[in-house]
Amino acid sequence: MGVHSCSLLNRNANHRQATYVVIGEQVAPQYVGVEKGPSPKGVQTFARTELGAQISYYKAWRGRKHAHTLIRGSPEQSFHVLPSYFHMLEKLNPGTVTRIEVDGESRFKYLFLAFGVAIRGFRYMRKVVGIDGTFLKGQYRGVLLVATAQDGNGQCYPLAWGIVDSENEDAPCFAQSNGRHTSRLNPITYHVKGGELEGVVDIFNKTCTCKEFDIDKLLCVHAVAAAHHAQVSVYNLVSPYYTKEYYLLAYGETIYPVGSQSQWDVPNEVVTRIVLPREVKEKKRGRPKTSRFPSVGEFRKRKNRCGKCGAYGHYKKKCNSQTGSMEGNPPTNVPG
Repeated sequence: MGVHSCSLLNRNANHRQATYVVIGEQVAPQYVGVEKGPSPKGVQTFARTELGAQISYYKAWRGRKHAHTLIRGSPEQSFHVLPSYFHMLEKLNPGTVTRIEVDGESRFKYLFLAFGVAIRGFRYMRKVVGIDGTFLKGQYRGVLLVATAQDGNGQCYPLAWGIVDSENEDAPCFAQSNGRHTSRLNPITYHVKGGELEGVVDIFNKTCTCKEFDIDKLLCVHAVAAAHHAQVSVYNLVSPYYTKEYYLLAYGETIYPVGSQSQWDVPNEVVTRIVLPREVKEKKRGRPKTSRFPSVGEFRKRKNRCGKCGAYGHYKKKCNSQTGSMEGNPPTNVPG
């Protein structure tokens, strides 16, 4: 074989030496400390301007994925380190509760996490818990659940998180009692009536028949009127959940990070615990359906309705009707 004499300027357009691994290693620093980093299009631009290589979108996508793995690790590695991570959270944050459930093949099923500071802070929250969830769109899917309470400022207070395999109102303002008739039923109970508003207020138990005082733990308009009539300060009837002291106690503690993995002190039985990714179901080939099959007896309106006669099954250009415009004429041949 003779000596290769092709000019370096005449390189192969496919750039076989610029594999997705090489591209990923070169672009990886751009994903450090950022949420997303360059998109596949951005990786193509990087390869063209910085490396002088024209690469396909697919190679750019694989290079981007490889860069993510270099910086953040693979999902398989994350599942493996999960028990050690939870152990360090419990160690550095006393009172923290964690749990990981696996199936018979040691594949991940569920997890639960509640920080100790959130559990203790719940004492200073209204005793109402809301749960919401969102679908995880990664390779292994699942649903992320979060349980929250509501602090005295009307903000969400996170309590716990979980991952499974399938799935505020503002505080009311104090109102004036002008124009409302208040009558005393007994030393602690008052009947308040004014316009269309009416309620029976129990000053001692902090309740009202309108239920607003009971649920929100803030005075309703009836309670304000009753408090004025009884010459009781409205501030003494408000729940302590809305005080500055409770707010500071709820947020006064710190959640400590686990630090670098090289500095973890984890028992061997935790390190050797096997947690495998959940099994991924193979996607069906082809484009997913966006419309369902109609039920028995269900009628779906046809799109090809004639603009001249109003009948279904043909268009205006192919209409043979002599009735003229459909204005003023009822449509014919209407399905149903």
